[in-house]
Amino acid sequence: MASHLAVVSDDPPQLEPWRGVVRSHLTRFAGNTLAAYRRDLTAWEEWCVDHHLDPLRARAHDVEQYLDSIDLRAATKRRRLSAIASAFETAKTMGLITGDAPTAGIERPKPQARARSLDAAQARRLQACAADAGQFTAALVMLLMRAQLRVSEACNLHVEDLDLGSGRYSMRIGRRGSFAFDAETLVAIRQYLGARRTGALFERGDGTQLTRYDARRIVIRLIDAAGLPPFLSADDLRFADVE
Repeated sequence: MASHLAVVSDDPPQLEPWRGVVRSHLTRFAGNTLAAYRRDLTAWEEWCVDHHLDPLRARAHDVEQYLDSIDLRAATKRRRLSAIASAFETAKTMGLITGDAPTAGIERPKPQARARSLDAAQARRLQACAADAGQFTAALVMLLMRAQLRVSEACNLHVEDLDLGSGRYSMRIGRRGSFAFDAETLVAIRQYLGARRTGALFERGDGTQLTRYDARRIVIRLIDAAGLPPFLSADDLRFADVE
């Protein structure tokens, strides 16, 4: 599609449409998140200018080449990719590109293994314990471990944020934008929700929204039940080695 064709020219690219997207996109953020995303999108624009490329007409291999060119740790590359991807979503809503964004099929860089993470066998054991505990707990653990959400991000999801048909979800806080579930996580969420299509994704017995403190207690009990190291926390699940 025309929106994905790279511009190869000796003339500098027309940047005002892209900058208009960035200005609109950054109104969603504040504080440190705003500063980080502004830096990330500025770095992408500068790389595009150096390569005589219109940022809005980049293709997937352009984004991959950009990520390969920056000597940063995986977590920072993931954030930069997230910033670019969410800006392209804003460009779509503004009618400046059509079809899938060039970031759609790019795998997010995986963080290097940390001391406080789960290996593949531990991840399988925890996932099995979560399944035994019920559909609620299984869906929560899948989001934390396979979708790599922080506890606060998972607890703030609403059913209305999910598109169960396409297998995508939108974030209200943190790394805002549209993201895809993997197949196993999508199945777990569908089984947990059943016919429910409104409200907080995770609700307590009294119908109120699950808090991050509740979620952490649930995960700590699972970690103990699975016989995993006691120093692990709920937020460590997103660094698990999942298959």
